[in-house]
Amino acid sequence: MCKDEIQQVLLFGGSTRIPRVQQELSKSLGGIDLGKSLNTDEAAAMGAVYQAAALSKGYRVKRFLVKDANQYPINVQFERHSDATMENSEQKLIDRTLFQRNNLYPNRKVMTFNRHIDDFSFDVRYGDLAYLSDTDKRALGQTELFRVNVLGVHTAYEKHKDTSESKGVKAHFQLDENSLLVLDRIEFVFERKETEADKNTTNDEDESTLSKLGSKISSFFSSSGSSTSENDTNNATNTTDEKIPTNNTETNNDEQSKKTVDEKEGTNTTDNTTTTTAATTTTTPPPPKTITIREPLEFRLEILGYTDPTSEAQANSMKKLTALDEHDRQLLALSTAKNNLESFIYDMRDKLEHDSNYKKAATSEEQTKINEKLTEIDAWLWDDGIDADVKTLKSKLDELKTLTKSLILRVRESDLRSQKIQELKDILNSTEHFVRTTRVLFLKKDDDEKPFTDGDIDTLEKTINDVYKWNDQVLDSFSKLLPTDIPKYLSNDFDDKINLLKRETNYLLGKIQRFVPKPKTTTTTPTTTTTAKVPIDNETNVEEEKEQETSSTTTSIPEQEETTTTKSDEEEHPEL
Repeated sequence: MCKDEIQQVLLFGGSTRIPRVQQELSKSLGGIDLGKSLNTDEAAAMGAVYQAAALSKGYRVKRFLVKDANQYPINVQFERHSDATMENSEQKLIDRTLFQRNNLYPNRKVMTFNRHIDDFSFDVRYGDLAYLSDTDKRALGQTELFRVNVLGVHTAYEKHKDTSESKGVKAHFQLDENSLLVLDRIEFVFERKETEADKNTTNDEDESTLSKLGSKISSFFSSSGSSTSENDTNNATNTTDEKIPTNNTETNNDEQSKKTVDEKEGTNTTDNTTTTTAATTTTTPPPPKTITIREPLEFRLEILGYTDPTSEAQANSMKKLTALDEHDRQLLALSTAKNNLESFIYDMRDKLEHDSNYKKAATSEEQTKINEKLTEIDAWLWDDGIDADVKTLKSKLDELKTLTKSLILRVRESDLRSQKIQELKDILNSTEHFVRTTRVLFLKKDDDEKPFTDGDIDTLEKTINDVYKWNDQVLDSFSKLLPTDIPKYLSNDFDDKINLLKRETNYLLGKIQRFVPKPKTTTTTPTTTTTAKVPIDNETNVEEEKEQETSSTTTSIPEQEETTTTKSDEEEHPEL
């Protein structure tokens, strides 16, 4: 694009607000007016937002058309024989444009190599770059991108050369949405006419029951139509035969009138035999279909202009990377030290001027001394401190922190004082409530039924009383404290007392949770037993030819004991 073709220029980016930049830009464009209607700080971000909204399905915005195009042309370069069937034929170097300059992407292209029947290779490189300046060409660097070695071409050709016609080797390229060139696949394409075997195979595989039924029904209609045509023809013939003229004059008149009508209408009359023959003529069969065969080919990519580095080169590169990492760490530490010192200066200066707590806590003499030191180190930072190392910067920061330590402590304690007093008051109230509740629960219990001794409760009560006394002393000290005085009692002291009460209370709670009361002893009632004697008659034996003697014997069975026990009462456990 030339300068004369530029019609309008819109500025965006914060740096374009600099008057000198606008002046030089307008001068280089021949005095053209610069468009300043956009917010230079937000233009790029707003453009990205509108594009994202246009691509999203969740928003409806005004059509926002953005077209992406590749910056450089891409060509394919290869060699081929003038006659593919002769190995010794002359080779020609062919250069074809794959993607032109400013070609929109994403896009797909297919390049066909028609005269290759053996394995071959082709190079992908940038095209004509004459429009670039020497500086741009040097910045672009390597113009060769990669080489593609195509394998298996001869095997595929020998497989199909006798039965099919070669349509060439096709390479499928893609320029994706990121403007990256991708070689998807390479295939050898052949074509041949469909044979009877192919038809039978196709019919056996594809023809379904419904298609067969449809063909059968259509054949019925075609048969009935043919018979109807034949009947109509016969009827027409018979009708013509029935019209026999009565005399020659009428016949001549009829033929003459018929001829006149035919001439006027521009039609040719045919006899009945011709009509019947035309009606029974069969249709010519359709031409055979063309079958396309695609044989995928293997290919290998070779990046041009790149060689693997040696072990020595790799070692040198690692040393350089290590040195760069160390340099980055030093820069980070230096910038952090400068930022910490600078932020402390501005923060302390702002607090002394605008924060009421700092104004109350600092004396006039102290404020003057701190401000003078801040001004001194600030001037040093932008003069001699430009080249200062990390250690010097940290020492300057420590000097300021030492000077302002007392002031910062007083302000911090003043801010936390009321909060800590309230926290101590709350923990004292909850601890006292715990002691009272515990005494009520275990007042009438024996020592064996208590999870702790009376001494534990007495110790906690003594701790509570001591904290109360300490709190009274602290409050009395705070009532006499001035904002510029360093407090005797700090917030850490309150934290110690709060933790002491929590520790003693948690100790007693733990003993209660782990306590298991001893079971009570139980008494049992004596058991009673009863015995009963049951007489049993013995069997009487009868002997023949002797006197019958009846005898009875009484036997006793063992005593059966019945035991009655009374169940002891369930133990009662004290409720906590």
